[in-house]
Amino acid sequence: MDVRPTPIRTLTASSLTIEKLWHQRFGHINYNDLLLLQKKEMGRDLPMLKQVHNDCDSCTLGKMHKEEFPIRVEKKQNYILELVHTNLCGPMQTKSLGGALYFSLFIDDCTKFS
Repeated sequence: MDVRPTPIRTLTASSLTIEKLWHQRFGHINYNDLLLLQKKEMGRDLPMLKQVHNDCDSCTLGKMHKEEFPIRVEKKQNYILELVHTNLCGPMQTKSLGGALYFSLFIDDCTKFS
C-alpha cells in the first residue's frame, strides 16, 4: 500500500456568461425567447442580456440525428396457419380455475385469430 502524500489538486470552475447561465436555468430555452422574456419583464431577477448566441453543447447533442429503424418489407401472410406466433407464460402466482399455472398463446398471422 502506498502511503506517500499526493500533491494537492484544485478543481477549476468554468466561467459561464450571463446569457448561458440563464439559458441553462430556463431549461435550455431558445436565446431569442430568453431575450423576449427579458423584454417583457417576465423573468424574476433576470439581468440585462446581450443579443449574442452561445453554442450550447447539450442543445447540440439533443438535436443530433439518430438512425431510423429499418423498415421491414415482409408482408402479412396470405394463408391461414402459414405463420403462427407462439407465447408460453408462467408459472403464474394464482392458479386458473382448472388448476393450471402456465398458459400458451397461439396467434395466426393471417387472421390474427388467437
